Amino acid sequence: MSHQTRAVSFLMLILVLCLSFYPTRSIHAQTDTSAITLTARAGFDGAFRDSQWLPIRVRAENNGAAVSGRLVVRPETSGGGVLGTFSAPITLPEGAQQVIDFAISARGITRDIRIELIDQDDLVVASTTATLRGLNGQDRLYIVVSESAVGAVDLTGARVGGYIAAQAVWTPADLPNRAALLDAVDVILIDDADTGVLSADQRGALAAWVSGGGHLIVAGGTNWQATAAGLGDLLPLMPGAAQTIPSLSALETWLRVPDNAALDVETTIATGQIADDARVLVAADDGVPLLVRAAYGDGTVDYLAADALAAPLRTWSRVTDFWLTLMTTTTPALGWSMGITDTQQAISAAQILPGFDALPDVLPLCGFLFAYIALIGPINYIVLNRINRREWAWITIPVLIIAFTAFSFVIGTNLRGSEATINYLSLVRGWENLPTGRAESVVGLLSPLRTRYTLSLPQGETLRPIPRAVTGGSLLANTSGSISIDIAQTDIFAASNFIVDSSFIAPFALSGTSATPAITGEATLSYDDTVEGQQNIRGSIRNDSNLTLNDPVIMVRGAALSLGQPLEPGDVQPFELTLAGESSVSPVFRAPSFLTSLSGGGGSYQIGLSEASVIDILGPDNFSANYYGRAFVDQTEESLNIRRRQFLLSSLIDDGDGATGRGDRTFLAGWSDVPPSEIALEGAAWSAQHVTAYVIELNTTADIPTQPVVIAQDRFTWVVLEQSGVNAAPIEINFLPGESAVFRFTPLPDAVLREVDELMVRLRDINIGSRVVPIQLWNYDAQRWDERDVVGGDLNISDPSAYIGTQNAVQIRLIADSVGGGFMRIGELTVEQRGVF
Repeated sequence: MSHQTRAVSFLMLILVLCLSFYPTRSIHAQTDTSAITLTARAGFDGAFRDSQWLPIRVRAENNGAAVSGRLVVRPETSGGGVLGTFSAPITLPEGAQQVIDFAISARGITRDIRIELIDQDDLVVASTTATLRGLNGQDRLYIVVSESAVGAVDLTGARVGGYIAAQAVWTPADLPNRAALLDAVDVILIDDADTGVLSADQRGALAAWVSGGGHLIVAGGTNWQATAAGLGDLLPLMPGAAQTIPSLSALETWLRVPDNAALDVETTIATGQIADDARVLVAADDGVPLLVRAAYGDGTVDYLAADALAAPLRTWSRVTDFWLTLMTTTTPALGWSMGITDTQQAISAAQILPGFDALPDVLPLCGFLFAYIALIGPINYIVLNRINRREWAWITIPVLIIAFTAFSFVIGTNLRGSEATINYLSLVRGWENLPTGRAESVVGLLSPLRTRYTLSLPQGETLRPIPRAVTGGSLLANTSGSISIDIAQTDIFAASNFIVDSSFIAPFALSGTSATPAITGEATLSYDDTVEGQQNIRGSIRNDSNLTLNDPVIMVRGAALSLGQPLEPGDVQPFELTLAGESSVSPVFRAPSFLTSLSGGGGSYQIGLSEASVIDILGPDNFSANYYGRAFVDQTEESLNIRRRQFLLSSLIDDGDGATGRGDRTFLAGWSDVPPSEIALEGAAWSAQHVTAYVIELNTTADIPTQPVVIAQDRFTWVVLEQSGVNAAPIEINFLPGESAVFRFTPLPDAVLREVDELMVRLRDINIGSRVVPIQLWNYDAQRWDERDVVGGDLNISDPSAYIGTQNAVQIRLIADSVGGGFMRIGELTVEQRGVF
């Protein structure tokens, strides 16, 4: 037998021996896993929002041998819409049943996901699928928490602008223990459920979700004690007893609908102590509160004293109008309350590391190449020629190449170092009357070598990769990609054992809570006697923390004031501002505008309708629209720091529709190098650059004048109740024939007059070929639309009571076909009111 034949035979024998083990392992896996069953509930009863967290609950049952491994959702089996790999550990003894909760993030296009149980040998031993449905940005998402045997309240009729509303019905056990997992939700209603079973983490997550801008509604009724048991300081009314009242007709009066005796039924309601900062929105004839509201951070908590699922509310024909009115009379949404709304700018912020050069300078690189060429070429030839050994070139050239390559590797490694760098950028929101605030962070991990890392967070925080890669136009172009990142979820979230290539930056989004620094302030809002409708604000701030706040700015409605010097520990600084009075009306709630776009290859940028908050915090002298899409070339360390701050703010703040949402509130903003929490990195030694923006709400009170005042346009919120064929807003109105919209304008909570003596409707920048524009106002007394003509852009109604609804709301309908040609062009629609408090 030849050597070649023996070699082939030997290789075939090796192959046969290797393959002989495969069937045994496959049969073994099938035998062990045939008795494992998985069932899953994903999202909020299937609904979810694009790129935000969605919870998954898996029920696993094992009737076979014990299995340990992890539950996994990954793009390879669930489609590219799943933004990474997400896993949770699981151990199933023989005969065991378990419920495992974890969360994923996915694009809105995702329809089906596969949840797999992968054992310790990386074999898929069981799987199940779950169906999802993505929501539009303006769709509403509700959670009803109930344990009632007769079902749950249906909130899905409370929708706006022709968009849909989705609802999930949960029990208290379903509520997550991290606030970020609820950020996709607009409203949570708790009715006839025992909240006393909530863990401390669940209660903290619910409170953090509300403070971040959520709307919590809690119902009372006969089961008031259990429903309120775990909610503590969240409630604007702490129930302590129950009583029966003859009627709930005060709710119809508040809603401004005809009294048809539908609520004239004896009803059990909860009674108790009203919180100091709460408002009674509705009271029964004897003064007993029926509906009480309080602000909690950036959010709202309503307490309905009656059971929403019991008679007479359950069969009330106006109950959907009631829920919608409750939802649309809250404070406006703040521009910084939606988390990361622009991943491109978040990645750009993570890529900027002042003082670090991703690539060597051009001149030393050219000198290095010149020395290399000279050594293996002319110098080598001259030396060999001189000793008359030119034939040695066959040896010296490879030796020199190898030696120079080794030298280059050693020098490059030393220059690059072995220490990873973390770019930790955060926006922390705080409220001086709450111990903890909300923190949203962007983290960039720069690796000097191709290495595996594990990035983990403190308990209660969430972590996920930012998937969108930069394709050009930055100092670190194409450095945002790290592949196959597994977000492992136990008590903590961790990006587990992932690879980052040399000089690449892996970007992550973090969300959690942070202690609010001991920085307090008092501000008083007063009316200016010399200018009708204008207001002034005066106050002071005090820093009792160890934190130095650099570049501090006071921000109010339509104005900002730089304090000019750092706010050091122990400092007290006064301030005084005049409010503009002409800033845009704020939407009561909104989705991110997503008007910002960036592209590689030179880059393009479109600023949204307003970046007022970014400009106010950064300072008008530091803000530049030219930063977007430009290459980071020849920038100083100072300018890179400014640019990094701007990208961070622009990724987290969206003042769409031209409004900041500040209302009658006062905020202090500033910068620090103290991170909101500590993170851990395994895989290499590391250092961090920290940049943290703080936005802290100050305590603001309003002087109540005795004389008549004007509630100016910037003290209203708006919502689109109905629309036909358009994506309507009361600014830049461009209606085509057949299009129409209904707007509801509601004064801010501190701007609700006791008596409205005059209603003023303003249309600005009219371009329809006529000075007369017909509009329709909703007549609450007659329950019909009344047509009125706006002449020259102004309509003043001296007896407006019929048009004044709940919380002094006004409803206006615009119909394109009501004007000649059916084309309606209006720059802005606003409402003002004159009266007394």
